[in-house]
Amino acid sequence: MLVFFHHSEHKFKAPWLSPLASFGHDAVVFFFLLSGFVIAHNTLQGDKGLRHYAVARLARIYSVVLPALLLIVALQVASRLLSLPSDDGGRELSEWISVLLISLAFLNQSAVVYAPLPTNPAYWSVCYEVWYYVLFACLFYFRGAQRLVLILLVGSVAGLAILVMFPIWLMGFWFYRFHRRIQISPIAGALMFFVPLGVYLAWRGFNIDDKIFDSYAGWLGGAEFLNSKLSFSKRFLVDYITAVLLLFMIAGAFKLAEEFSGLLSRNSKLIGSLASGSFSLYILHMPLLAFVPMIVQSTIVVMSIVLALIYLIAHFTEKKKAPYVKLFQRMMGAVQVR
Repeated sequence: MLVFFHHSEHKFKAPWLSPLASFGHDAVVFFFLLSGFVIAHNTLQGDKGLRHYAVARLARIYSVVLPALLLIVALQVASRLLSLPSDDGGRELSEWISVLLISLAFLNQSAVVYAPLPTNPAYWSVCYEVWYYVLFACLFYFRGAQRLVLILLVGSVAGLAILVMFPIWLMGFWFYRFHRRIQISPIAGALMFFVPLGVYLAWRGFNIDDKIFDSYAGWLGGAEFLNSKLSFSKRFLVDYITAVLLLFMIAGAFKLAEEFSGLLSRNSKLIGSLASGSFSLYILHMPLLAFVPMIVQSTIVVMSIVLALIYLIAHFTEKKKAPYVKLFQRMMGAVQVR
């Protein structure tokens, strides 16, 4: 939702969205932490091997990515048929085919090619995420020289911009390994949550993060140079510090959750229903935010329509992963891995 507010504020220039919109990038940092944590849970609790891991990750990603790419194409076709303005930069059919194929392989932000997905720049972090899945598989399922060769090969394809944010993903994985061993009182849990939260808000409120970025950007060739080399990863040092603060907050949140377990249990169905559409919200909101305002002008109405559409679409994407699981199981059937 924070990423959604962030892009909505950019789209509509709505000042009332700014207090929430400014946290968009940090929400992606949290997303990487959470991803590493979830993958640790999936692999360290009764791991079923590389084939099962690959099928689960492919089904999770493509159950939303394929519909998202089809939606982008459909909205562009609709824009042209209705003679509506388009955000595709005037791309020809051949260019569209090329960028869609690149997007299917998640190479948009890689060392191989830089090809942002038209109307959906938020796709960058999905590409990062997929390469983290691959890098993790190399680290977790292989040993010795084979592991080293695979990591070097995958790393050279992923590129520096993706690799420089990988430590944040690994922080989430590392945190999972010991989070159950944190034995603290409820008061300590509250302090562990609210003190880092206060530090984080002050860090953002007084623009300390920007000052740190400006400092090290100057040492590394300037902000423009970093942007040209690292793109969305240019604030990596700031993002590392943000990730540490977030980890303390998450640790405190686990303890606080124990104190509010009854409230959380009573609302578990609502929480689960909303959470099960989170990936669809992340991938689908930008193409819809580009299209719906061509028909409706009100910012609040547009945002409401987009959220409603995504909630409906999610019932046919990430909530329907079974066909994708079967497909990738058949595809992986011939692959001889444990």
